[in-house]
Amino acid sequence: MSASGDVKQQVAGAVDRLADDLEALSHKIHDNPELCFKEEKAHGWLTEFLEKHGAKVERGVGGLPTAFRATIAGSGPGPTIAIMAEYDALPSIGHACGHNVIATAGTGAGAALAVALGTLPFAGRIQVIGTPAEEGGAGKVRLMEAGVFRDVDAAMMIHGRGGTQVWRPSLGIIKVKAEFHGTATHASSWPWRGVNALNAVIQLFVGLDQMRQQLRPTRAPISTCGHSARIIAGSCSGGSRAAPKAPPRRRAAGPR
Repeated sequence: MSASGDVKQQVAGAVDRLADDLEALSHKIHDNPELCFKEEKAHGWLTEFLEKHGAKVERGVGGLPTAFRATIAGSGPGPTIAIMAEYDALPSIGHACGHNVIATAGTGAGAALAVALGTLPFAGRIQVIGTPAEEGGAGKVRLMEAGVFRDVDAAMMIHGRGGTQVWRPSLGIIKVKAEFHGTATHASSWPWRGVNALNAVIQLFVGLDQMRQQLRPTRAPISTCGHSARIIAGSCSGGSRAAPKAPPRRRAAGPR
């Protein structure tokens, strides 16, 4: 067996030995759902698990109390590979997105590497980065802005689904904001003097709705519009969050 194959077998064996503890940890996080930026219990359990099995743990990285970074060092300077862990829950429905599994999968990978190898037999390092507030809080963005990912060369994570898939197209979003400016006036006394910005926004949304079946998933809320229901809106703004256009699918050969 090659050296890399031997390392893989060692790490796989460590995963098997940790499997029961990881499953119990996943269930514990699932049974104690915590919302974004409030993941105190999950943060404590995950960091304790990594520390117990030999990883060097930093808590509260990037100025977020429930973020963490656990490092498994290599034989010298080299690339940094990050494995991300998410552990916040959704309001009312708990861990419907499986963050308890995401957290323990990433944590288990780091713990297994630390248990099996101690120091990685190659240059570089592997970090498990605990990223709070994925469900609406943009925790990863805040960590990135704080420099937590500055030295990371590649990052990955494990997400549950109904099958095994190593790669899939990006579901990143693009934000677009449009502002409409009209002329404000009193809605009952002199409505003819106004130019209603809200009407323009509504026409935009009606047009988007008519195209809905041909568009990728989009949310387009009206964020601000006027100051009172009694006043014709002099300005309105709205935006959309849409998945970027994916590469075209291949068509089967044959008559059109």
